[in-house]
Amino acid sequence: MPPELHEIEERIAKASHAMDNDPYLKGTKAAKQFGAPYERLMARRRGRPPSHSRGGQNKKLSAPQDDALKEYILMLQYSGRRANIYEIRAAAGRLLFWSSGDPNSSVSI
Repeated sequence: MPPELHEIEERIAKASHAMDNDPYLKGTKAAKQFGAPYERLMARRRGRPPSHSRGGQNKKLSAPQDDALKEYILMLQYSGRRANIYEIRAAAGRLLFWSSGDPNSSVSI
């Protein structure tokens, strides 16, 4: 996480802690006092986690499979062939099939 985002999250945490300690402290005043973005402060108070902690929900390939796909694309590039989206999608589908054995598993563009 970049340092700026880390600092913002720290300010949000401090403002939220201050609001927990003082039930009469409003979100706008806490955000202004600690220099935290009001919308993010209120979103964290409602339970929404920061975006860096949420993973990709549409990720089907594991890290080694993803690395193998990248190597395949580089191999095509070095051999003088351009990898188009259809070849990449087919290669990703083959990786999924080899790992799961499910012929219905597929990847989206």
